[in-house]
Amino acid sequence: MKKTYFMRYFIRSLPLFMSAVLMELLSLLFQFLIFFMNKLALCTKISSFIDLVNQGIIYLNIGSSFFKNISIVLITLAGLIMTRELYFRLRYDSLKNLALSIRGTTKLRRYLHHIESFKASEDKTSKADMVISDYNKAIRKILMDVNNEELLLYTKLPKEHQAQKMLKEVVSEIKEEVSNAYPEYLISGFERHGNSLWLKGTRK
Repeated sequence: MKKTYFMRYFIRSLPLFMSAVLMELLSLLFQFLIFFMNKLALCTKISSFIDLVNQGIIYLNIGSSFFKNISIVLITLAGLIMTRELYFRLRYDSLKNLALSIRGTTKLRRYLHHIESFKASEDKTSKADMVISDYNKAIRKILMDVNNEELLLYTKLPKEHQAQKMLKEVVSEIKEEVSNAYPEYLISGFERHGNSLWLKGTRK
């Protein structure tokens, strides 16, 4: 089985968009600091201090421009990725299914996430915690794509053997959760392809 465009690219556009927002906020923060430093320079008559403030403003302007440009690049990339998927959904599928795909992916990741219970001792990287960490890493890569004809769920197998056992112990829960959430699809059993597990549902 192969990942769909949604699985490969669209779901990654959301972190890109959030990163763009963060870069824009950093740019605005630098602009605020520039405004504050300009006010500070006007309130003092010490030439050496004014020169220091002006030098700081120059560096802040450079930083603000840098974060602004990064924000533009990220928002452009995210926009291109989103536009392609939105066009496909509007023409061949539906925006409702796109929303179901995003919601289903997010919901499953939250549902299956295992809270790491670090001990109070110094040994916080115990074997159990490493296994849970590896399991959670795989859970964060779960992807679900819903369209008018089928439902696909992908998850990458963890590297640790014990983490793989943890994941395999919940596959029946995953199938039940998906079946209950999407009753209009006939859900088959999990299939392993290489180092990944796939769950497929066909519309009834």
